[in-house]
Amino acid sequence: IDSIMDINYRLQHSYQGTEAEKVKNNKQITLLEIDNLRLDEEAMIHSNQAETAYKVVGKFTDKKIINQMVLGQTQSGKTGCMLAIIQAYLSSDNMIPIENIFIITGLSSVEWKTQTISRFPRMIEDRVFHRSDLREKFVSQMNDATNVLIIMDEIQIASKKDQTIYKAFDAAGLLDMENIFMKDIKIVETTTQAGFRKNSFIYDFMSSMRQKINDPLGQRAKKRRQITQQ
Repeated sequence: IDSIMDINYRLQHSYQGTEAEKVKNNKQITLLEIDNLRLDEEAMIHSNQAETAYKVVGKFTDKKIINQMVLGQTQSGKTGCMLAIIQAYLSSDNMIPIENIFIITGLSSVEWKTQTISRFPRMIEDRVFHRSDLREKFVSQMNDATNVLIIMDEIQIASKKDQTIYKAFDAAGLLDMENIFMKDIKIVETTTQAGFRKNSFIYDFMSSMRQKINDPLGQRAKKRRQITQQ
């Protein structure tokens, strides 16, 4: 593969032998932990959250899709929806190492991190990162990872150009479309309607990325300019 023009979809990564067995075992362990959270009433997944999660996971079967946004009402249960997405993804035929699932936020909040860890499986707690974790811990783990699922909470926080999210994404190669396709990186952005802003770099970059995937040669933009000039 010589250039981005040669690829506009995520490459699938396969697992063989004992590596495949470990991936399957860890999926089952994580799913059991999610069920135990339900039994202990520490984290509940409601029907609307499960429905949203299965829609998100289903969309990722299209290898051209890199990111999706889940936009909900305030107090609509974003945490439950994020947990439901992980459950749905692991319940499907998707093979993904548990260590490649990340939950991140631009919030600088130890309380957010503590609460999030308490509502998610122990298999994932080491990859729940708030703002101060992103530049080092998140980036260092992302650099060697392929076949990745990133769930972002409160995407509008610290997400303008040259702020923490931008710098972490840049350092982790998440502003490079070719790298994202090659490493099979999938991103789910979650926020509320009250917090959603179109003036963040996340919105601009992801919108630009979708444009390049659907129209890599920029022909649509060229035609629009021609029409405007007539």
